[in-house]
Order: sequence, then C-alpha cells, then structure tokens
Amino acid sequence: MPSAEPDAGPSFRPLSQAEFQDAAEAGDVIEGADLSGIDWSDCPETDISFRHCRFEEVRFKVAGLEGAAFEDCPFIRCSFMRTKLATARFSACAFFDRASSKGSDFAHADLRDAIFERCNLSACTFSGANLHGVTIKASKALGADFEKATFSRTIGTRQTSTRAFLHQSIFDSANFYGVSFESCSLIGSSLRLADLRRCDFTDADISDGDLSGADIAEARFDGADLRRAELQDFDVTRLASFQGLKVSNSQQATLLKGLGVRVFPD
Repeated sequence: MPSAEPDAGPSFRPLSQAEFQDAAEAGDVIEGADLSGIDWSDCPETDISFRHCRFEEVRFKVAGLEGAAFEDCPFIRCSFMRTKLATARFSACAFFDRASSKGSDFAHADLRDAIFERCNLSACTFSGANLHGVTIKASKALGADFEKATFSRTIGTRQTSTRAFLHQSIFDSANFYGVSFESCSLIGSSLRLADLRRCDFTDADISDGDLSGADIAEARFDGADLRRAELQDFDVTRLASFQGLKVSNSQQATLLKGLGVRVFPD
C-alpha cells in the first residue's frame, strides 16, 4: 500500500494577498509559493490549482475551494473546518505535521466527491465531515478520526445513498465508530487495530484488506466481501450480524474458531 509525502523543498516564495487574488482570478497555476499569510475569507469563486505550495497554520474557514487542485503541498497544522471542498483534488499532499504529531482538521468540511491520492492524512480529524463519494487512494491515515463523519446522502425523503472508495490505503488505529460503509469499496486497505464498533459494512467490499486486531463489536457485515483479507482476531461472535458474509476457503478456520469450531484437513 504505497504512500507518498511531498518534499517540502528548500524554500517557498511568500505570496501577497494581491498577487494571490490576481493569479487566482487569471486562472494561473500557483506554484512554489508560501500561502500561509493569505486571507481565505474572500477567495475567488473559480477552480484554483496549487503546485508545490506551503500552507502553515492556515484557517480556510468557509472558503469556497470546490474543484480546486493541490499537488505536492504540505499543510502544517491547518484547519479546513466547514470549508467547501467538494470535487477538490489532492495529490501527494501531507496533512500531518511530524514536529507536533498533529494532523489537519476537516471537521464538518464538505468533501463530497473529493479525491486524495498518495496523501498523508494521519491524525487528521473528519468529525461531522460530508465524505459522500470521496476517494482516498494509496494514502495513509494512521490514527485519523472519522467518528460522526458521513459517507451517505439522502435522496428524496426516504432513500439514502452511501458511496466511498478507500483503496490501497492505511487506516490503522483510525476511529470509525458508528460510521456506515454500506456498499462502499475499501479494496486492499488496512484497518488494523481500527475502532469499527457499531459500523455498518453491509455489502461493502473489503477484499484483500486487513482487519487484524480491529474492534468490531456490534458491527454489521451482512453481505460484506472479506475474501483474501487478513482476519487475525476477527471474532464473528462480537458482530451484530454477518448474514451472507463472503470469505475465501483459506479463511474459514479463522472465522470458525470464534464460534468454537475446530477445522481439520480431510
């Protein structure tokens, strides 16, 4: 499960508010800039592209960054609380500050259909964030907090759609307490030691993943695909339900052990 972190590089050129406004309104790619001093409250309503830019202790607040593109950018102790980031794209960006061991804050952010690829989201907070349709690929989010985040949206008055693509990424020790992943795709992702209590994985695809040591108390796995996944300490007796759970032949002994059944070769 590869994961890349951006090279902070030797230096970034501080950009003034006026220079930022002019570049953004002209549709230019903003590159090699330190944008830590920018006031984002009056962000131009246009798709903005950033390449190899630095953001330190930035409070994006309710900035409209829908459709923005960020490539190879370090975000150091930044806050995206309530920021509008629908369809935004992040490639090879780091949101984890090693010096303080803190991640960025995405609480209540609008991240519908956003894409994170080869990013470091470790220790980030997504509490209350709208993550419907989000893609997190080849990234790592060690110890990230997704409690009260949602991958769902309501269609009409009664129907709910849940959609997310969390592929080949590392979510070890992350907190997903009570989150619904119904019909979501988590192919090849690691959830080792993650808090999955009361999660709903109905019809989710977690094939080739890793659930070793995860806390699965009262979680639902009806129809979930766990084929070829690592299932060390996966005790089905702790689940709320697992009707139609899909597993490989080689996984049967591990699952039946939790039921007190011993499997012998023919």
